[in-house]
Amino acid sequence: MNMENNEQAQSPYDDELKKAQWREEMKVKCKSDLENNPNLIKLYEEYKPESIASFIDHYVQEKLFVLEHGADYVEWEENAQLEWVDKAFDCLKEIQQKKLFDLQCHWRAEKIQLPGIEICFDLKLWERNIINCPLIPPVSTDELDLYEKYLLSDNFQVIGFYLWEFWQDYDTIIEAVNSDEADGSFPEWYDFYNQNKGTGVYLLFPDIRGEKEKFYADLVIEKHRITNKEEIKKQEKRQEEIQQKVERNIQLNVFDYDFMKWFIATFEDKLTQENAEFAGAAFKVFDYDFDMMEVEELLENIQEPVFIPENMHWKDALHLTIANYQKMKTAEALPIAYEKYCMHINASIPFENEFEDFKGHLQRLRDAFANQIIEGRLLNGEPGDLNF
Repeated sequence: MNMENNEQAQSPYDDELKKAQWREEMKVKCKSDLENNPNLIKLYEEYKPESIASFIDHYVQEKLFVLEHGADYVEWEENAQLEWVDKAFDCLKEIQQKKLFDLQCHWRAEKIQLPGIEICFDLKLWERNIINCPLIPPVSTDELDLYEKYLLSDNFQVIGFYLWEFWQDYDTIIEAVNSDEADGSFPEWYDFYNQNKGTGVYLLFPDIRGEKEKFYADLVIEKHRITNKEEIKKQEKRQEEIQQKVERNIQLNVFDYDFMKWFIATFEDKLTQENAEFAGAAFKVFDYDFDMMEVEELLENIQEPVFIPENMHWKDALHLTIANYQKMKTAEALPIAYEKYCMHINASIPFENEFEDFKGHLQRLRDAFANQIIEGRLLNGEPGDLNF
């Protein structure tokens, strides 16, 4: 291979490395700006404290996106395929989530052991990084074909941003299976998969591991309740006072379109403002539950003829038309997304973890649960480890 060809072969990887380095540097800078700007610190006092961290994390991710891609939106409007490929790639994640949930059912029933999995919360960690999960085999072509059938069916369910920790929530999902009054719901994709693969029986497996963990945790809770009665009363009183104060504050919401426009115009530099405008003004999140402005925008970008159903209210008909169009375009993009996926798998290149910023927080939660279980085992006269 000559030098020119060798440079051409290496250049895509070099570009990716430079982009990754730029993203990391900008992520640190953007987060520092949001956390240390005196004007912003004063602004945060008006909002609920627990909403500030998530606002900053999401804002940083969106700012990086508009800085990197905002000016490209003019070109992307001419070639909207990228949007559908991204959506199709999310479909591959859903395929993997179902396979991990089936493994969870087996593991909780103590029918199998899983490397690196000591407590139930460990599976929740992989939920946030499902595309890199080593516990499940890569997406197969048969699974891709099955998901396409589901995508084009009437049962297709859109999972929005707020349900990102939905897939491995074992207790909520099992409750939804067993009760019509459950707070959560059983994922339509799981139901479709079960009907076609005969895997619904896994839902009947006993939760041996979960019950053991609850037993140990309850011992710790009971000990704490008995030995810290007065302190618990003080904490409850302090919590009530905090709650009263929080209720007086406004929720800091990254999805408030008008607020985000004002926030960007007030606190951002000119480049970010311009790119944010190119990218759609104010970091708005695309969802299937559109307002009419979004419907109009989508209809303007549709090049091919689409069927609009009859005998429906015109708004409902337009919404259904858009939903069906999105499903069709996502299905068309599945092969491209799968090709991209296979290239990573075959080259052993890890995928970017979209929840990397939550990693440290989740690990601390995991360690807290593990320590609680260990303490419970000691209270029960058992060894202080997780081998149970």
